[in-house]
Amino acid sequence: MDLTKLNTEAAKKNTAEDVIGQYQACINEFEKLGYDDPYLQEIKAEMLKLQMSISG
Repeated sequence: MDLTKLNTEAAKKNTAEDVIGQYQACINEFEKLGYDDPYLQEIKAEMLKLQMSISG
């Protein structure tokens, strides 16, 4: 495996982690407001997929 591929994989993980952080912040705000609608469930599901994809 070459270094370029390793760096690309690391960048993907950082990006996914950033997105997860953004999703979590969004979820936290919605939950503070008492929202629990299909859109929020969709965000939670997408966040879980991302978490699973970076955990291996």
